[in-house]
Amino acid sequence: MKEMQKQQRSDMKEIEEFLTAAENYANEGIKRWRVRRETANLEGAWSNLRAADIALLELANEDYRQGRKGEILAKAARHLEVNDPRLVEIREVAKEDGALNGRTLASILDAAYEAEYEELANIRSWRRSLWWTTLLMLIGVAVFVFWMWFHPGALTLCFRPTQDFVACPSREVTLKNPDRYPQGLTSGWESAQDAVAVVIAGLAGASLTVVGSLLKIPGTSTPHDLSIAVSALKFPTGAVTAILGILLIHGGFVPGLTNLDNRAQILAWAAAFGCAQQLVTHIIDARAQKAIFQAGRAGVPAEDSPLRVSGR
Repeated sequence: MKEMQKQQRSDMKEIEEFLTAAENYANEGIKRWRVRRETANLEGAWSNLRAADIALLELANEDYRQGRKGEILAKAARHLEVNDPRLVEIREVAKEDGALNGRTLASILDAAYEAEYEELANIRSWRRSLWWTTLLMLIGVAVFVFWMWFHPGALTLCFRPTQDFVACPSREVTLKNPDRYPQGLTSGWESAQDAVAVVIAGLAGASLTVVGSLLKIPGTSTPHDLSIAVSALKFPTGAVTAILGILLIHGGFVPGLTNLDNRAQILAWAAAFGCAQQLVTHIIDARAQKAIFQAGRAGVPAEDSPLRVSGR
């Protein structure tokens, strides 16, 4: 009896240590403003809370265990794979209306927590990749705009629909002596604002698709929301597709479209190409929707739930 009481006191002390560690992580997270550090503190708090929950389940009496059985089985059904041996045991117990001992329940809860953590870790890794990609693309767009600001003639974004008229993204020029310039010449009238105008038009076009994609992506209870990361990626992608689109038109790669008549048309096409980035990012949209939907649903489908007993 003394040994049992001593073991119980040791277990209770361990649970208190888990709860204290969770409280420390939570308090530290409140003081920090950095997102990355805040996420680490949140995960540390949850990890210790889950460890305390599992330890308490092993230590608690039978009434407490059986009272939580339905919750634990449902959690296992959401997160464990269909062929997991523990789910096989759960099915058998559910069909027979049997009782699960504390150690088995704790093992199932531990496995469900671990599977849930892996799901969130995958989402967190993908979200980090999306943010890094967005950052690198934004840097690339900024470097391009910076270079074009000081070297506007390095890459012309202007069009010359008629012999005496030149249309650029930031201005229009009517030539007083057009015969002095060779037919089709578009360089020489570039402005430092041309690249900026095309990029802004591309960002405006991308913003329209961002609104549309946010309406399609469902909300999530996970702490790592992918929808914001996917939406952020659309903006630099829209700027890049706008620049490339205008260059493709200028180079004659678009059949039947070799010249744009005025500044408004150039910006309109840049915005359209900014919207067209959806052709590239729609795959990421689909994967994000699937990942968000399956978070917490990666285990047994609802119709095959281990809590579902035939004939009930």
